[in-house]
Amino acid sequence: MRRPKSETENSQFEIRDSKFLFIVPGDIQRQTGGSLYDRKLAESLTERGFCVELASVPDLPYFAGLLAGLVISPWLLFRIANTPHEVVLLDGWAHPTTLLFNLVFRLFAETRVVVIVHQIRWREMKAPARLICRMAETLMLRSAHLIVSVSGFIGGEVERLVGSHKQIVVARPGSVPLSNMISERGDRATTVLRLLFVGNCVHLKGVEHLIAAVGLLRDVELSLDLVGDVGIEPRYYDRLIKQVHALNLSDRVTFHGAIPHEDLGDFYSRADIFTFPSLYEGFGMVLTEAMHSGLPIVATRTGPISEILREGENALIVSERADHSFDVRFEMRISGWLLQCRAIWTLYPARVVNARSRLTLFSQLRIGVPD
Repeated sequence: MRRPKSETENSQFEIRDSKFLFIVPGDIQRQTGGSLYDRKLAESLTERGFCVELASVPDLPYFAGLLAGLVISPWLLFRIANTPHEVVLLDGWAHPTTLLFNLVFRLFAETRVVVIVHQIRWREMKAPARLICRMAETLMLRSAHLIVSVSGFIGGEVERLVGSHKQIVVARPGSVPLSNMISERGDRATTVLRLLFVGNCVHLKGVEHLIAAVGLLRDVELSLDLVGDVGIEPRYYDRLIKQVHALNLSDRVTFHGAIPHEDLGDFYSRADIFTFPSLYEGFGMVLTEAMHSGLPIVATRTGPISEILREGENALIVSERADHSFDVRFEMRISGWLLQCRAIWTLYPARVVNARSRLTLFSQLRIGVPD
C-alpha cells in the first residue's frame, strides 16, 4: 500500500508545477556576467521541472528607464493578470524600468517577488542623481519577498539599504572550464608578454588605468588584448581609442569587441597574465575563468575580490589611494605589479593546484532551487 505524501512532499510537488516570470534587462544572450548568470539560472530551473517565462525589458540609461517604466509597468501588470505566475524573478539591474510594477505588484498581488542583485546601481551615479537612484533602488529592494545577491559583498551592500530584517541570501555563480582552454603552461616560444582583459568597455571596468599602466612599461615587450563589448558606452570607448593613440600604443593594444562566451578559451590559453582593473564589481566571473586557465592575476582591490582571490597565492592585488581615488600613482602600482607578475609567471604552473582549490567551492555551487 502506497503511503500518503507528507505536507513537505506535496508542497515540493506544487512548487515544481509553478510558473515563473523572469524579468531581465535587454537580451539575455548578451555577453555579460549578469546575463550569463540569468541564463544559467533559467536553464537550471527549467531542468528541475519549473515553467520559466522570460520577459525582456529595455536596458536603458537610468532616468530614461524610469520614464519608460510608466508604459512598461502597466504592460507587465496586464501580463501577470492574464497569465498568473506563482513567482516573479527580477534581475535588479532592470529596476528603473520595473519600479512602478514592483510597488503596485507588492501592494495588490500575492505572488512572491524574488530580486537578483548583481550590482548596486546607485554606486555608479554622481550627485545629485545618486540620491534619487538610491531611493528608487531601496524601494525596489523593499518590495521583494526574497533578495538573492551574487556575492557576500553585494549582500552587505543590500543590507545597508534595506536593513538586516530582509531575507537576503547569497548565491555565487558556478564555474566550469571553458572549451579550448588549457591550464598547464610550459615554456613560451615568444618573449612578448601577453596581457588579457575580459569585460565590457564601460567606465566601471577601469580600462583607462590599465592602458595607462601599459604605457608606463615602454621597455617591456608586451601586448594587451581587450575582449568585450565596445558599444555599451560609445563615448567611453572613443576616449580609450584616443588614449591608445596619444600614448602610441596602437601596436600593443588590441580591441577585439564582443566574443561568444564559448570562444573565450582561446584567449585565456594564449595569455600570460590576466588583468582585472575594475573600480566596482558585484562578483567577477572572469576571475574564476582565469583561475581555471591557471593564469596569474593582477587585480584591483574592489568589492568581492577577497571572496575569490588569495593575495600572493593566485593573484597580486593593487589598492587604490586611501581616499579611494585613482591617479598616476595607482597606474604605476598596476605597472609595477605587472612586472612582478612577469618575473614569477614561469613558476606559476606549480601553483595551479592552489588556484584550483580556491575554485572548488564555486564549481560545486549550483544556481537555482536545490534538489
